[in-house]
Amino acid sequence: MARCDAIAMDERSVIELRAYLRKVDPEPDAAIDSFREQVDIIFKLRIEAEKNFKNNPHIAKSKRKALPLGWPAITQILNPSTMAPPEKLITQISRECFNETDEIIRNMRKILTREREKVSLGLVQQVDPHCLRWLSKQPGYNAMEKAGAKQRILAIVRRENFNTIENRIFKDYLKRTKQEARFYLRVNGKKFPNHEAIKRVARLERLCEEGFRDPIMEGITAIQELPIPNYVLRQERRYSKIWKAYCDLIRQSDIAEKLWLRRTELAVTLEKLRLEAKVHADPRAKYHSPIWFNYLDGKHNLLEKPFYKNELMSAAHQKFLSFKRNQNKEPVFHQDNVIIDLTGKEPSRDLLIYGCHENAKPYLQDYKKPSIENIKAGEHFFLNDLLHKHDKKNSLLHSRLRDYFEQLFAHIGGKNWLILVPDDWDALWQETIIKSIPLPRNKVFLLWRSVAAVIGIISHLEDPRENDTVVIVDIQQGGIVSMSKLTLALCENGNSLIPQRKSFIRHPQSYAKIVLSVNGPIPKRDAFLYGKKSDYILSPADITVINAFAHRAKHVVIVNNSGIKIPISKWHITAGELLERGAKQFITQRDRGQIAYYDELEALSLVVQTEDERILAKPLVEADEKSPGGKEIVTKTIKRAAVLKRESDYVDLVLCMGEATPDTSLKIKRHEFNKSLIEDHAIDLSARMTPGQGMAVVTVTSDFLRKPIELDFLHGMTDKDPKGRALTMSSLENEMERSFPPDSPDVIADDLLWAGVRDQVDAYMKDLISPDGSWFAKAQRIYLDGAPLPNRISPLERLRRKNVFGNAPAHRFPSLVQGIFGLLGQQFNFEALFQKLASGYNGPDHAAVIRLIAWTYASNEPAFDHIRRQTVKHVFEYAQGATSIAPLHQEMTICANLCVSRNEWRTCLKAIEYRVKDYNNNVSRDFYLLYNLLQFHPSILKDTGYFQNDGCWKIVKHIPHWYHTHRQGTVAIGYILKSILYFLRCRRFDGKKFLTREYDPEHYAIIAECLNYSVHRSHEKLRRLVIEYLNNKGTIDGLPVD
Repeated sequence: MARCDAIAMDERSVIELRAYLRKVDPEPDAAIDSFREQVDIIFKLRIEAEKNFKNNPHIAKSKRKALPLGWPAITQILNPSTMAPPEKLITQISRECFNETDEIIRNMRKILTREREKVSLGLVQQVDPHCLRWLSKQPGYNAMEKAGAKQRILAIVRRENFNTIENRIFKDYLKRTKQEARFYLRVNGKKFPNHEAIKRVARLERLCEEGFRDPIMEGITAIQELPIPNYVLRQERRYSKIWKAYCDLIRQSDIAEKLWLRRTELAVTLEKLRLEAKVHADPRAKYHSPIWFNYLDGKHNLLEKPFYKNELMSAAHQKFLSFKRNQNKEPVFHQDNVIIDLTGKEPSRDLLIYGCHENAKPYLQDYKKPSIENIKAGEHFFLNDLLHKHDKKNSLLHSRLRDYFEQLFAHIGGKNWLILVPDDWDALWQETIIKSIPLPRNKVFLLWRSVAAVIGIISHLEDPRENDTVVIVDIQQGGIVSMSKLTLALCENGNSLIPQRKSFIRHPQSYAKIVLSVNGPIPKRDAFLYGKKSDYILSPADITVINAFAHRAKHVVIVNNSGIKIPISKWHITAGELLERGAKQFITQRDRGQIAYYDELEALSLVVQTEDERILAKPLVEADEKSPGGKEIVTKTIKRAAVLKRESDYVDLVLCMGEATPDTSLKIKRHEFNKSLIEDHAIDLSARMTPGQGMAVVTVTSDFLRKPIELDFLHGMTDKDPKGRALTMSSLENEMERSFPPDSPDVIADDLLWAGVRDQVDAYMKDLISPDGSWFAKAQRIYLDGAPLPNRISPLERLRRKNVFGNAPAHRFPSLVQGIFGLLGQQFNFEALFQKLASGYNGPDHAAVIRLIAWTYASNEPAFDHIRRQTVKHVFEYAQGATSIAPLHQEMTICANLCVSRNEWRTCLKAIEYRVKDYNNNVSRDFYLLYNLLQFHPSILKDTGYFQNDGCWKIVKHIPHWYHTHRQGTVAIGYILKSILYFLRCRRFDGKKFLTREYDPEHYAIIAECLNYSVHRSHEKLRRLVIEYLNNKGTIDGLPVD
């Protein structure tokens, strides 16, 4: 019951307080007046915190939550000067709003309202439809008669009206301002009767009284609740100022009502702040401990997690700490540029702290006056640790870097930033850093530390000459020693030398790194509060490594940022100022339009699947080993670089950074367009790139885009395929779904296979033995299934075969002279061998000779011309029935291996067509010839014209018959399946139409139904492979090559 009485008493007190605050001239109440003074103070502290946030938005996230305020500002508000009246909201209003208040009173805004009244006929100015309807109902033939005896008609009359929302606000503003002014004068007027602030408040009070008594105010109704401001209150010069002051008055009054129930907490809080201010505001205070003031809504505590711990330090200790802290490096300003060394000498603010306050943004530790509040609570990260992770995929790391650079920018500002960076930062990590900085991209420049060192030292080198090597040994944070080799090159005018840098990725031998040993740990507290860093030792082993790297270099420069003792006197040993000097010289040369250094521009390629189903790298940016440093390179637009499929809202772009080799790691960049399209749209790509400045800026244009867009390489990027494996051009070749088999690589001659038959061939050449047809028929894969491929080798090389002879232009003949067991003899005379084989064509060893000739692949050998022509003629005549002597199997091999002209191909295909359409023939050898022609001559269908006018179908339509005839056999069915498979290459030349479900459904259905029937188990795998290719799902895995 007692608790209920206490609550009721408090509730009555709130009602009484509200009534007291709304009285025009209330009787003084000591308790309420004291409470109002306290409310003014806490209100002013919160307002000051909000002003501080407005000027420094990097300190907090939201204005509506707890905000920090430093102790100097708190002390000034808590202990105002006794020589002048205190600064209150009313004094601010009297100073800022007096003229506007006066102007409005003298010329209050009004509007014209329209009303319908009876008006003398001669005074009518406007009528509306309602007035006309009224007039039409009046008796009479004209307006004068309808006006009647008084000659008055209904019309529109305009009257001035001051009862607008802005004037209603102004009326309440006058009332509240007058109340606040009288209260302020009552408390402070007698103490400072002649002070200018008192006089201003008094003048404002009189002005409000005068305005409130104006007769116009009687027609303006009172405001009942705070309205949504209209255009006048937000934009008009006079009323917008009044609106702001009125909102502050309302807020102050509202806060007083809300805090009435917490008046004890308010009094205790203010007393505690006054007590703590004696220590925290002292210049000798060690730590920075701002107080966080909650939003004054009566729901939360006045202060959020107040932290009062602090200490005073002695003068001697202060001097010692100042000396230690000054070792940290401040940014260097040069013209409009800020030179920032992130990884060299320790920057002055390199500790990012995430505080315990919910609304707090992370902040940078100030080692001159550190914050101790979060030494145990929250997280903290040193810049050196963040930078050395190089994790381009870690979004949390990216967020922390953005937080760090936001805070750094708030402290140092700057129009342009030039950042000194190590040589091992790749393009994506550079891009991460650039995107983390709160400046436009063209206001940030990354300069290699090694380049800056050479630019700064080049005038001090002894007899520098073109092509001299300069070794930079750069001792960085964390005991990292980075070593780089640069070359001196002539500048564009040929009058001076400038550094030329090589790519870190392409020339790893030009770079090295060692990590020094730590000379004792640093206490975590000292590192957190004062930025103390570990000392490092340069050991004899480290000296040996540096000597080995710098061997034969004419110039060696050591950039010693850490003050490490270096027992070598023959080299240039400098401090970090060298880098700053080099950076300044670079800025000067760049601003003059001069080339300050050369850099190696890495290639950037778009990896595409071509219409003929090949993986190809289209250069977006061409590689350049001597690209002007700092100069942007703009490339030509790649038309139809990719196609956005209908009903898709994204496109995957596969990018290759650097040289495009089969095993180079690729990146997939998925860009979402946030719209689904009803048809396919091609997109064009263009790029601009500056070496050493992150990724290329790739611009996407298309007919469905209103304006070009730029790709963001830090999001939606992956280097894994859908199965989680590393993405390379090789993996794309392996996984690509194909609609026809890829081209079979040429056969190469193999030395070991030749060595195995060399003795027999020598004996044959001496007529000691008869020829053996199997000598040269030893074709086999170079890389067996499951065996790993060598580096930089395309997966299509798995299809390559080797034999004694080859048809690859550069590997037609064996080249082995020095064998495993010593010298094998003089270089063999292959021309003599071919002549002997040709002369033995009509001899008793005819079959063996034909087979040997076939496997020489010597299509351009003059001695074999008549043999090849005669063989093709024989095959064609037999197909026509002109001869009853069937061609030998070896003769079919001659046609497959030696025929390379379109006329011979056309003759062979015509012969096969004649043979397969007669269902009484034995066509096993015909299909053997057919699949060999199709497999090993990829362009045969195009060159003979069979890809047009259903030429392929003239042969393929007979395949279902032979398929069912031989499907349980072990030989012919293999030839038939391979023939179907390689006939699908017709799609390469006809726009992918042959035997497709979409464009050739009738023929597709016939072949698909045929393939549904199983075959002999030895060919089941091949049958399934053919079905996959027929349905555009084929891969190179399992392709037959024999």
